[in-house]
Amino acid sequence: MNKLFSNKVFLQIISVLMFIISVNLFMLNCNSNKYVYESVYKNLEKAITELEDINEIIFNIYMQENLEKDYKIHTDYIEDLSIQSRKIEKIYNIKKGAFNWLTLSFSYWPIIDMKDKENLTKKDEQYLKGIHKYNKKFIKAYYKVLNDNDMNSIYRSGEEKKYKKIYKEFILEANKIAMEKEYIGLSKYRLEETESIENTEEEKTENTVSLEEARQLTTKILEKIFNEKPVIIDDEKTGEETYEFYNKWEDGKDKNSYSISIGKEDGSLSMYRRRQLATAIVSEDGLDKKAREIKNILVPKDYVCYKKNKRFDEGKLEEISYEFIRKVDDVYDESHKIEIEMNCYGSLSNLRISDPLNYKKVSIEEPKVIKEDVVSKLNKGNVTNVILVTNIDRELQYRVFIELNKESYTYTFDAITGVKIDTGRSDKMYFERVSDM
Repeated sequence: MNKLFSNKVFLQIISVLMFIISVNLFMLNCNSNKYVYESVYKNLEKAITELEDINEIIFNIYMQENLEKDYKIHTDYIEDLSIQSRKIEKIYNIKKGAFNWLTLSFSYWPIIDMKDKENLTKKDEQYLKGIHKYNKKFIKAYYKVLNDNDMNSIYRSGEEKKYKKIYKEFILEANKIAMEKEYIGLSKYRLEETESIENTEEEKTENTVSLEEARQLTTKILEKIFNEKPVIIDDEKTGEETYEFYNKWEDGKDKNSYSISIGKEDGSLSMYRRRQLATAIVSEDGLDKKAREIKNILVPKDYVCYKKNKRFDEGKLEEISYEFIRKVDDVYDESHKIEIEMNCYGSLSNLRISDPLNYKKVSIEEPKVIKEDVVSKLNKGNVTNVILVTNIDRELQYRVFIELNKESYTYTFDAITGVKIDTGRSDKMYFERVSDM
């Protein structure tokens, strides 16, 4: 045996085998770590979305609204982070603190049981407001960390170190929040979750827009924007709901190339840039100016710009989108919307027009219920705004915006009957304005 181990060839073979095993173990560990980096960042983003959804449910129960709906609180991603927590702490070198993902998920167990009560007790209300408040703190901490690091929520391979930093900074903030006396005192009880079944069946309708009308609309829009007649080519991707085209130019130059979709039923238009040559980066003011030029060409005078969204990548401005809605007198018309999106090179990257053929332009009826009667039905929260809206089904509605813990929710009432239709998180703040647009 001693002779065997003294044999140089044998020792070389053993050395090679040990090296191969070591490399495989190292690669396995690297792949495992990379998986943790990727899954943790994605799970963190989705866990925050779960907190936002839970706060919407809490709001409805606290206000004793929409209680006929079978709510189900989803904590799948929160629980995934709880399962991974020990491995995450080891790989990320995080010291265990007051915050715990599992404890966070436990706090939601008693909430659904409350919805079946005819009246909430003061203790119930305090519990709901407390959970809502701390959810909001965790949500705010997450977005602050993203903003401080000039990051968005899109995962990109190769940026694992940045995602590690995001998670560690979020946990640091979460530990501070979890140490607050009010948070520690929140009750924890188990509940049985109920599933809701939604009817997703859609009605099929015959085409309203012909192929020739779709081609003419595509030609008209491109010609308006670029002052040049395009060559429109039918795309084989055309399906049951849309006509699909792409364009070329008569001079044959490879420029301003778009894919265009036209809805067969409603004539809605959506187009996106097929390719973009890297040119000089344009400033935000420059993008605003170019967006105004397109707005002046395509957006009618009775539209207002209510939202401007900026998207960053590694701290650099990538895109800006501008959203418009038609406003007739004091009524916002959801069947008439336009969105313009500019990329950092100053090019139109996306355009969406809900009704370019103006099929849905009809007179809007007067409300039968006055605003004060609707607001008087709400006895909790701070009403911040009330607007009239016609939705895509031509139904006239009041949208009442109300705050809880400085977070805005929207009540929707039928403006003809005064009956409440829905309650949800505020995401359509049509009353806001984008300056200089």
